[in-house]
Amino acid sequence: MIGVEMVMGACAGREEHLRIEDDFAYLVHKAPGALFGEIQNPFVPFYTEAPAVRMRKTCCFYFQVSTSGEYCTVCPKAK
Repeated sequence: MIGVEMVMGACAGREEHLRIEDDFAYLVHKAPGALFGEIQNPFVPFYTEAPAVRMRKTCCFYFQVSTSGEYCTVCPKAK
């Protein structure tokens, strides 16, 4: 399994890709908490700016639904 950022615009053209990037950045960095029914945006703690590589802190539990029991490629549990 590949990280969301790597696949979210794979099938889109350039204009669509830019729009997807802008929308994603808004949702994880700028959207007010009220948009999610919260006081603060719940995504902010999980999407901090990193110089080159962002380490994932939470597990998506892909291994529990995978028929082979494999972990996703960026799983913090597999390390």
